[in-house]
Amino acid sequence: MTDKPNTMKALIQEHIHSSAHLSKKHVHPKMLKLFELGGFNAVYDRAEGHYLYDTDGNKYLDLLSGGGVYLLGRNNERIHGALRDVLELDVPNLTIVNASILSGLLAERLLALAGPHYTKCLFSNTGSEATDLAIRFARFATGKRRMLYLEGAFHGRTYADVSICGSPELRRGMEPLMPICTPVRPNDTEQLERELSKGDVAGFFFEPVQGMSGRVLTPEYLRAAERMCNEHGALLCADEVQTGLCRTGPWFASLAAGVRPHMVWVSKILSGGTVPVSALMMTQELYDQIYAGFTSGPVYFSTFAENNLAMAAGLANLELLVEMNAPERATALGEVLRGGLEALAERYDVIDRIEGQGLLQVVYFRDSAQLGLKLQQSLMRAADPAAFGAAVNVDLYKQKRIIVQVPGATLNAIKILPPVTLTEEDVEWFLEGLEDVIASYYAERAPIVSVSKGFLSTALKGLRSAVPPAFLPPILSGIDAPTEKKNAEPLRRHHPGITRFEDYDRDIDEHCDVLVVGGGPSGAIAARQAALAGKRVILVEAGPVAEPESFNDDCMDMFNRFYWDSGLRTTRGNVVLPTLTIRALGGGSVFNSAICLRMPEYQVRRWRREHGIDISVEEMAPHYEEVEALMGIAPTPEEVQGTRNVLFKQGCDNLGISSAPINRNVSGCKGSARCVVGCPNHAKNTPDFRVIPEILDLGGRVLSSVHVDSLIMRGNRCAGVVGWVAEPGGARTRLRVRITAKATILAAGCLHSPTIMQRSGIKNPVIGKNFRTHPGIYALGEYEQVVNPWIGATQGYHSLQYLEDGIKLESLWVNAPLIAARIPGIGHRYKEGLANYRHMGVFDAWVSGDDSSGHVRALPGGGKDLAWTMGLGDVRRLKEATALLADLHFAAGAHTVYTGLLGEHNTLYGPDDVSALRAADLGPKDFTCASQHLFGTTPMGADKDRHVVDSHGAVYGVDGLFVADTGIMPVSPAANPMHPVMALANRIGKGVAAGL
Repeated sequence: MTDKPNTMKALIQEHIHSSAHLSKKHVHPKMLKLFELGGFNAVYDRAEGHYLYDTDGNKYLDLLSGGGVYLLGRNNERIHGALRDVLELDVPNLTIVNASILSGLLAERLLALAGPHYTKCLFSNTGSEATDLAIRFARFATGKRRMLYLEGAFHGRTYADVSICGSPELRRGMEPLMPICTPVRPNDTEQLERELSKGDVAGFFFEPVQGMSGRVLTPEYLRAAERMCNEHGALLCADEVQTGLCRTGPWFASLAAGVRPHMVWVSKILSGGTVPVSALMMTQELYDQIYAGFTSGPVYFSTFAENNLAMAAGLANLELLVEMNAPERATALGEVLRGGLEALAERYDVIDRIEGQGLLQVVYFRDSAQLGLKLQQSLMRAADPAAFGAAVNVDLYKQKRIIVQVPGATLNAIKILPPVTLTEEDVEWFLEGLEDVIASYYAERAPIVSVSKGFLSTALKGLRSAVPPAFLPPILSGIDAPTEKKNAEPLRRHHPGITRFEDYDRDIDEHCDVLVVGGGPSGAIAARQAALAGKRVILVEAGPVAEPESFNDDCMDMFNRFYWDSGLRTTRGNVVLPTLTIRALGGGSVFNSAICLRMPEYQVRRWRREHGIDISVEEMAPHYEEVEALMGIAPTPEEVQGTRNVLFKQGCDNLGISSAPINRNVSGCKGSARCVVGCPNHAKNTPDFRVIPEILDLGGRVLSSVHVDSLIMRGNRCAGVVGWVAEPGGARTRLRVRITAKATILAAGCLHSPTIMQRSGIKNPVIGKNFRTHPGIYALGEYEQVVNPWIGATQGYHSLQYLEDGIKLESLWVNAPLIAARIPGIGHRYKEGLANYRHMGVFDAWVSGDDSSGHVRALPGGGKDLAWTMGLGDVRRLKEATALLADLHFAAGAHTVYTGLLGEHNTLYGPDDVSALRAADLGPKDFTCASQHLFGTTPMGADKDRHVVDSHGAVYGVDGLFVADTGIMPVSPAANPMHPVMALANRIGKGVAAGL
């Protein structure tokens, strides 16, 4: 056995070459494997300032600075000397119950730099911990709970910090996150005003320059934010972990913008990269709010926060920054770098823009106009949106020995965080190196070569299935066949045929053969048929692209982002009926329960008999079959049913009622019961995954975030649409949209298609009338057994026993906040009900709505008048449906049923109570109803005086205009409407294409 080294120096020297091996074995093998695949496998044995040296003697220019901590470069002797002094003095450290020797000095100097507005400074260990502390203080001081954060923000990686990070990639797999955290758009004062005016916001968190994206918040926006926070009792909270202490030029970027946040915190630069430390500065008023009482001292405490080494390093670092006038030097150096990068952008069209400020710069890339390079970039983007930026990153490292960073998983960019000690020669090294790398892509060297054998090779394998082999570069020839992926996520998310809100920079003026308005199930299906026929197709959708990575189980947040009117749209009439409709590419299918049920034969006969509609079960069968194959429709498998759905089946079996697994358009369902807020497992076969990629492959285009206002009418002919680009929240922008087409298909939904026609001057008085719904109810059953209702498919079983009588019974689960609204009582009784959450099961029912109707009417300014009156026939159906749900619960073993009815029939304890319910005299207002099944406002039929469209969806009296959404259903389809309307849209789309 050899002697072990007895000094740290000897230990390091012995293991310098085995460090990667040991780390891969014991620390973080996945991360190190990622670096190695990217070619970042040098072994560094020396660092000096902003240079790293590997064991072969090669010199690297470090523009990443350890993630931004080494503003003064590595191994600064003054800082190291301060650390040695502390260690050699043997002074007590971390005495806990006494004042730290150096923390007061460091706090004094930080506060002096920040100015007299700040009087207290609390230390912690990392930027993440300081952010977490700010969240706690905001809630503690205001008594409020909601946090606002910016899209694109990065605030750290603790649980609380990730909850206010505006990047889906950082949040993925972490849900459920801290509740009631709301994202807002950077530099959008109107949206910020709307959120703050609600009065429930504890703090607005921001980075003055966003650390990931480099986006700079304007001084005007920050000053408005300060004013609004003060008006509405919220705290303005400045995260300067990356920007503080001269990174962007001034000592503090937020203060330089002319605002005085209630809290400002710094970290990365503070100790010169030697000892973890962060500092949170606050006003005296805020401190007094938090520490109002004698015993409030321990509100915050962190064991290592004020350790002597961190304090000493911070003091030495600040002295050096002051001596060298770091704000002036960082500002000047940043201007030189910015000027050089902008000059490169003028010469090379792959550089899109430069974001950032001072010594935080982000270079964004775009597709070149040069055909060969553009093809390479499109191939790379299909595999990963940041692939080109990754190639630049790899080539700068391998060819030029320059270390930069790809700032985020989906950001096609490189980011630099250089130290303030850079020389003129270093700047030239970087700019010349970047130019050489980019110029090589225009010549003979393909950027895809840089990444295909590295960390993107796995993603690039998928290109073989999407691109004909003849078009693939030789570098991919040895890649194995890809594993099949059930949904075309990369193609959908990053295909150049999809235009997103952030892509619009000018008015839109387009022409096509077939224009489809509405990107939901029916619109996508109709557009697909036109594309299959070789027509030039444009599909427009008012909502944004809904990314599965951004979904969370906070239903209020999801309603705000993806539901029209934040899910609060209701009717007027003899009842208030919430009508939940979706604003997103993929439409209602993204957030419904995926139920797919064909319209029964008896209802097809009724449509023919009462409305003269020329369809039959036999004729519609091929359309249903085509949709079923396309959307992967199949019965819900037993293994994902969960106890809640099985209880529904048991109740049916015990009562002798028929039941069956529900057919749903899903693949690989894991029973997470989160359909109404978006599937976290990417298991729904929604049109944005299953249909739109095919449209794009056929040459079609998708314009998301486009709100159609009206039709272009040329006499009695529709020639297209006009509208505007809409922000993801629906707000109107100044960018106008005009699209002309040979044929226009309205598939915007039964509330939007008729109002578009009304605003266009089409005079048919039937338009907007005959508004129909399936009013729905649900009943909550409480069981002795544990149900764990959050486990199992959202809706796994249904019963069609009473369908011809106008009642459909289903199992159900919705998010806990919605269930909490059904628990009766207040105070202790309510708390006891909530405590039995895991013993709850939910069943629901909807009724035909045959005796109820209303209208939708366009109002000036873009609003809608939505009216609906519940008829007595549907009151009787709802009463019987409620009783049947109670019967099912009791038959399945429930001891209590909560019906949601107003009054004495709200809580039932057994069959006698159900009998009393059936005998009760109930009216429309006794029920708590809602509906996602809306139809009838542009009814199909043979009579031009009673109907709006004919049996093929053509609008009477208007050439070139068709409707293909649920508005064409004259009465209930006696089924959940999605499957029937997709089959009808398939038929209509084929007819439109054939007619052209």
